[in-house]
Amino acid sequence: MISMNDCAERMNLFGGKYPHEFKIKFAQIILDLETVNKLLESYMSSIHLHYNALIPHLSNPTPMDRPEIFRKTCNTHAFQIVKHCNSELNVRNKRILHLITSLISLLLQLRTIGAEKKRLSH
Repeated sequence: MISMNDCAERMNLFGGKYPHEFKIKFAQIILDLETVNKLLESYMSSIHLHYNALIPHLSNPTPMDRPEIFRKTCNTHAFQIVKHCNSELNVRNKRILHLITSLISLLLQLRTIGAEKKRLSH
């Protein structure tokens, strides 16, 4: 396209007319560019639709998007709950405390997943 424009400018400077073959070639390039432009617009429209479909999920990450962090957070909260409750009960068996902590962690995970599914269904 650039070389065609340069050639057209030279022809124009020297006062010459554009040859018929030149006009046809130039018109074909313009038509090809228009086709490419329409394709790009179509692709951009599709990309925009896809982006808009993804953005709610990307901007509002759920705890389940990162399962290891989610599990670790629930374990930490469960440990804090057990520690707080055990300050009054004074249970000394480590295996029992670990079991209770694991069960509370599981309950916290289930509660969070259930709340998230309920939120998404509304």
